[in-house]
Amino acid sequence: MIFFQDTTHFTQHNFVRLLASIVYHRDWLTANLHRNHPLFNTRIWTSGIIDRLAPMVLSGSGRNPVSLLTATGIPPHILLANEIAKVDKKVETMRGDLMAKLNSLPEEVKATTLENVQINGVLPITHNQVVAMISDLRQTLLNTIQQQNDMHLEQQQASGGPSADSATTAGFRSWLWKGRFHPVPQDFQFPTDNMSNIWHLWWAGRSIERIAPYRKLEPYDLDKKCMRNRFIKAHQVMNFIISKSGTSVSNLASSSSEQKIHFLQEAYSNIFTEWYWRCKC
Repeated sequence: MIFFQDTTHFTQHNFVRLLASIVYHRDWLTANLHRNHPLFNTRIWTSGIIDRLAPMVLSGSGRNPVSLLTATGIPPHILLANEIAKVDKKVETMRGDLMAKLNSLPEEVKATTLENVQINGVLPITHNQVVAMISDLRQTLLNTIQQQNDMHLEQQQASGGPSADSATTAGFRSWLWKGRFHPVPQDFQFPTDNMSNIWHLWWAGRSIERIAPYRKLEPYDLDKKCMRNRFIKAHQVMNFIISKSGTSVSNLASSSSEQKIHFLQEAYSNIFTEWYWRCKC
């Protein structure tokens, strides 16, 4: 039984329940669906609105004390079985944690002993330890840079500066791989999705993951050749649609999400009209 606490802004109750179910099961969806599933490219997911809606979701086993909504047609033994399953799950989790702790105890004793006991006054340093120290230093520097970027973003947002989904690069992350910084991680995959989702990602990016608008990518920002080919084809398609939208790139970049959808629909209309008269001739 899952629903929103406040439905005054919605007119379709079925839509409200569907949206509430998606928000409630967001962790399950993330864990069980492929990371490149089309659901994760939709605006409701990339904009981060799901996290903002999460506190509004109310759930309950049979009845919710706040909304007073009651589920009907569910036999009592089903609810009892659900509670027993929860207890079994907690017991199994505790058992797993206990076994893991017992299994790691010898290694912890060994590590503590080696840290506090020296052989002939000197502990040998291996090549792997040197590499690990350098790697830790590099990661510490990267984390420091990232923390500074985060602080700068928070200061901008507190002062009413540009938001994470604006057309600028403020607030977006960078990933270091193959010797240079990129606006996407090395394992990033350019989507093969419906035009509406790609159009949104092209202008807004994935604010929930702090990935910049896809139009700011360059072919060398994609590690795999097939991903570069996808991006190049998408770039050509986007340029064609923009040319038929009746507006400019700068105007599109500064427009609202609703206006961008309007321009996309305008481009569709112009393209279909042009093709219709061409075929008719």
